[in-house]
Amino acid sequence: MSKADADIYCQRTGDSITGIVAAFCRRHRRKFVFSIASEVGCVISLPYYTARHQRVSYRYGLRQANIVIAQTVTQQKLLHENFGINSTVIPNCAPDYRRGEGGTDAVSSNREKRLLWIGSFQPIKQLELFLDIAEQLPDLQFDVVGNGNNESEYVQRLRSRAKSIPNVHLHGAVPHAYVQPFYRRTAALICTSHAEGFPNIFLEAWCHGLPIVSTFDPDSVIADHGLGIVARDVSGLVAGIRKIMDSPEQRRIASKCARKYYLQNHTEEKVMERLESVVLEIVKSL
Repeated sequence: MSKADADIYCQRTGDSITGIVAAFCRRHRRKFVFSIASEVGCVISLPYYTARHQRVSYRYGLRQANIVIAQTVTQQKLLHENFGINSTVIPNCAPDYRRGEGGTDAVSSNREKRLLWIGSFQPIKQLELFLDIAEQLPDLQFDVVGNGNNESEYVQRLRSRAKSIPNVHLHGAVPHAYVQPFYRRTAALICTSHAEGFPNIFLEAWCHGLPIVSTFDPDSVIADHGLGIVARDVSGLVAGIRKIMDSPEQRRIASKCARKYYLQNHTEEKVMERLESVVLEIVKSL
């Protein structure tokens, strides 16, 4: 950080590093912008920060930040209720991977009957629910992109179980540059997470016009804007997937809504305008 010699330091994701960046900025009289990455960083107990020094350092950094950026209104409310922190909501953005293709209907009625799950093999992501779904829908194909700690018994059990299910395909950790083809060949993205921030995979799916069947719905945007189906358990997810897969018209409408919502809210141009205004406010105070 000293070598960078910046006027403003921006950091995202919570951990002890948040306090370190904040302490550096305070000592050197620099400005600190902190961005929330997940709702778990807005809960007073910080359940996923297992070490005491992580929690202490994170709370210190949160209090010292000149500006805190939340991804959703839900995060903004939690930060205020649990920490007394005021924050600015700026949504995530993603490149428009379909720029220049033309049209808005990314999911056609003859799309392969494949479903996609992308993420790290962590308990909070609940990949086991995706495997439960695959066992109940043997006529569909399920692609899993991601991996986890090979030393973890949890990950070993997940991988072993996935390999035993004929219609599940493990692709491992795929470099981001090669992930887009998975979106293009699937009918819907499936999210089984217990908690998230505002997943980048949602933005990429909507960019491609994909509906999402999910246990997590940031600020209820999926339900409110017709971007897919929200469910709380495996039976609900299975029913939602059947509804999407068995109705080309339902899929077409959700696809159009998804693409429209992405273009209105999550392009780089839209989001960077809002971020620029925040940075300019800090610059005025230098």
